[in-house]
Amino acid sequence: MNQMEVLSLFQSKSKLWRMDYYLGTQMPYRSKHTLETNPPKGYNAFYINYVGKHSARTSIYSTSLQQITNFLQYGYETQNLSLRGLELLCKIVGMNELDHILNRTISQPGKRMLEGIANRMIQRYPTVFGHKIIGEASDSRVSREGIKVFCDELQNYIRKEHISIINHDGENPYFDFYKINDAYNEYLRNGEWIPAFDHFVKREDHVNPILRRIFIETEQDKLAASTKEIYQILVDLVQNYASDSNGTISLEYYFNPYDRQYFWENNNMLHYLVNGPTIFQHSLPVDIAFPMLMNMIETSDYAIESGDVSANIRIGDTKMILPFAGLLGIKYASEKTDQLCKTAVIWKDYEIASLAANIQWVFYASNIDLYSKERSISNKIYVKMLYNEQEVNFPFYCETAPYYDWKEVKAYYLLKLKQMNINLSENVYHSLKSYACVS
Repeated sequence: MNQMEVLSLFQSKSKLWRMDYYLGTQMPYRSKHTLETNPPKGYNAFYINYVGKHSARTSIYSTSLQQITNFLQYGYETQNLSLRGLELLCKIVGMNELDHILNRTISQPGKRMLEGIANRMIQRYPTVFGHKIIGEASDSRVSREGIKVFCDELQNYIRKEHISIINHDGENPYFDFYKINDAYNEYLRNGEWIPAFDHFVKREDHVNPILRRIFIETEQDKLAASTKEIYQILVDLVQNYASDSNGTISLEYYFNPYDRQYFWENNNMLHYLVNGPTIFQHSLPVDIAFPMLMNMIETSDYAIESGDVSANIRIGDTKMILPFAGLLGIKYASEKTDQLCKTAVIWKDYEIASLAANIQWVFYASNIDLYSKERSISNKIYVKMLYNEQEVNFPFYCETAPYYDWKEVKAYYLLKLKQMNINLSENVYHSLKSYACVS
């Protein structure tokens, strides 16, 4: 995206909503109403397997709001804040949703995103529900809050006793694979991506011009933070605390379109290199999501065989949804380029992992009693995939797409796991911990 495109993006009132793109993975979820492709004749939906992200605004760098306040407060105490800087400090302190950001909880707008997805699931696929719904969350506060919000909305239409929630404690291989794999953690610490990313960040200087708008003097000894800390603080201001949706802070006053484009491209690149289909380390960040793929296959098979499960619902975070979408081969989540300067053209984090981003496998069968306590599902099963509630294709050709034969989908992904040298009979935690990519 060149400078003229960026400027026109911000000047066009008809495209005003697109200003949110700079928020990256913190961008609010937006549902799009599209017509669904009719399923094969005589087929009805009977089961949904769902993997989604929570809807809390959290920082990529986890810079606390107090650090930002202290940074600006020091400038005030040393009489080094400009008028713009003073206004920014006052607005930061007086923001309406400080508690939600500071405490890492889901705000009311965030809750409405998850409630909307749950509600539309009920409205679009009423034949699914009537049996068990199993909700799962990682041990993070926002994931647990997210699954509760989601299931509470389902409970408005479904009997409470049909819904159970499992909150996993500690590191779970399905949700927290990025914490467990030894090779990945070594890649984070010492991988080839680090110098590549540092070089990319230094392509332009947007930090000093912003500092000159906020402070009177910008020499290092006049600021209460290191160069790295200042960069992280500005990232947080752009992505989290300079909220556009409620008009809390006028972004144009502090960060122009080029600033926001610069910081978004940096964060997008960071996600691409550490959570996406990076050109380094043989796509290790994506491949380590294999436990979730195994779990999706296993739970789908169980739902088909038992006939007593309506849905599996999981709520995780950005570091779960980005790699998993790439591993599934969803087109715009798995695109690769060896020209890192073009990453923002082919791979956009806000398209893949906005707040409440989700992947759904919707299963269809024919000639079954949808409301029987013990459904017998023996005929051909079709499955379609939704990404953020929109139909997307599995990564292989099928004449009946977006409806695929479940046996073919399962075979495709089992072959993928075999090619990755995954031993399906081994303990998944141990298999994940020692996994190293096949070159």
